[in-house]
Amino acid sequence: MIFINIYSLIVKYNVVYNIIMSEFRDTDDKVKDDVEGTGDKIKSGFKAAGNKIKDPSSDLGEEYNKEKAEEGVKDKIY
Repeated sequence: MIFINIYSLIVKYNVVYNIIMSEFRDTDDKVKDDVEGTGDKIKSGFKAAGNKIKDPSSDLGEEYNKEKAEEGVKDKIY
């Protein structure tokens, strides 16, 4: 009987552990994707600012969207 109770506790522990680790892996992947996306946005923003300096008559938003499209950034800035 004691063996069954210990085995039951071990199984429950493993289930909880796997759920927690699964959530951690998902969160880790989301954070990694967010950081990479933010880096791409910053890069596009700096390139757009550089283009604005070269051509002051250009629209910064249009330059950003053009650079973003070239970089493959997913989100738009409004």
